[in-house]
This record gives sequence, C-alpha cells and structure tokens, in this order.
Amino acid sequence: MERAIRMAEKAATSPNAILLRGEPGTGKSLLAQAIHNASLRKSEPCVIIGPGDVSGDKVRERLFGTTEILGLIPQGDRGTLIFDDLQEWPMETQIILEQFVDFREYQLAPDESPRHVDVRFITIMTGGSSSGASSGVSESLYQRLRGVEILLPSLAERPNDIPLLVKKFLTRVNRSTPGPAIQITEQTMNLLKQRRWFGNVRELEHSVRSAAISMGESRNIEPQHLPSALEPALDSDSLPYRVDDLEAWAYQRALDSSLGNRKKAIQMLGVSSATFYRKARSFGLLNEKEGHQAVQEAPESKGLN
Repeated sequence: MERAIRMAEKAATSPNAILLRGEPGTGKSLLAQAIHNASLRKSEPCVIIGPGDVSGDKVRERLFGTTEILGLIPQGDRGTLIFDDLQEWPMETQIILEQFVDFREYQLAPDESPRHVDVRFITIMTGGSSSGASSGVSESLYQRLRGVEILLPSLAERPNDIPLLVKKFLTRVNRSTPGPAIQITEQTMNLLKQRRWFGNVRELEHSVRSAAISMGESRNIEPQHLPSALEPALDSDSLPYRVDDLEAWAYQRALDSSLGNRKKAIQMLGVSSATFYRKARSFGLLNEKEGHQAVQEAPESKGLN
C-alpha cells in the first residue's frame, strides 16, 4: 500500500494517464480523487464517468453533448476525467472513447471542425487482471489508458493494517456517538484479522459501524456484535484461502441457513447424502455415530463421490 501511495504521489504531478486496479473496496475511487487533488489541475473540474453514464441510447450525446448541452467530457476541460469501472462499459462505448483518447478531439456533427478538450485521464478497473481483453476492456483502449499502472492490494495481503484501520473507523464513530469511547476487545480484533474481507476496506468499515450499533449499552465490541462473515475465518498462514477451509465454511453456512435441516443443507450444497455426511463428519459438524448411521440410511450412498 505504501508503494501504491508513493507511485500515486509521483504520478499526480505528471501529465501521464493513470490506471488504478484492485479488488472492490480497496480505495480506488478515493485514490483517484486524491491524485486529482494533488495534481496541477486540482483547481479545475474533476468529472467521474461510470457505467451508468455510458449505457443505453444517445451515449455520444451524453459524453460530448450537443450544440445546446455540454457533455460530460467537455465539462472536464482543463481538469481530470475519471473513467470508473471501465470493465463494465459497453464495447461500443469503448470504441467511441478510443477515437477520443489519442487527440482529445471530438465532433458534434460530421461537417463540423473538431473540438479539443484538455483533460488528464484516470481510469479505475476492478479486478486483478493485467490485460485489457481478459478484463472486458478493448486492448487498444487499455494500452492507451495505462500510462502509469497502480495496483491497490487487497486487505488480505496486508492484515497488519487492520488494527490501524479499525482504530481510524472507531475514532470516526466515537466523534458522532455520545458517551464513553467505544473500544474493541483483543479477541474481536484477532477475529477481524482472520477474515478474508472480500469487500476489503469498505466492508471492514461497515462491519465496525454495524458492530458499534448492535452492541447496545456496552462500550466494548465483542465477537458476537460483528456482522456474519461473508467468508470463512482463516489464519494468516492460509491466506487468501484454502479449499478445505472454504468447503468446511460452506457446509457450516448451509446447516446454519437451513436451521439444521440436513435435507435442505444437502440441496443447497448440491451434493449427495453420502458426500454430505462424510464431509460434515470430517469437518466436525456431526459426530462419528450420527454420520455413519445417516450414510447407511442414505439411498445414494452406494456410489462413489
């Protein structure tokens, strides 16, 4: 993360296009705005264009405008254009953008002289792919926009940052919450460090805020106050995840969601009864006797799985 910030600081004052990549919730949008604020264009407009702005009819008009209406791209003249979640943009829109990026010029009508826009590009892409085609982006457009490429690491890659982030989030919560400061127990903090955090920093912040509300009169956040994990808790040696850990978690979630109804859990998992009882027993979710009896009763247990 420190390396990403150093690169962003150096790139901010350069004229180069910048590509920010990373998982959801790693802070790409915040970093894009910070780069603009640290650039020579900080006093000029910063226009964010997302997938919702470039789908449907009249995309070209929304991007470039008409003789009566100023489009999104001209609104960023002398400033910064942030292309958000580029991998979600329709390919026909990407082709329109290709034609504009090289020369920063567009035409409102075929017989009109080209209009020039002085803009700096910052592109945001979700995902870790290092190529355009595999990410759903035109390869030629991808290469035009990746002048300086910065990858934001997932929270699973920097678990030691979690206590620092939690402290920051609790400070924000305490500022807006009357009474003694809310604290977090060591057990709860250890649990937070073990989670995979597929939603990354965004999910962590929401979890801290949710826990601060659900703890009631207590001023200490305990494990039971945390929202249910969207992924299994793993130790640091198995990050980002192990298949057997994920499978054990899936079995536990199926049993929890079905309120212990084995038949429903089997249907949710899409496995045979024999497989379910054998694996649930190996994961410690059933005792040995219970598992063997259930397998003997299961009509599909004769086959191998």
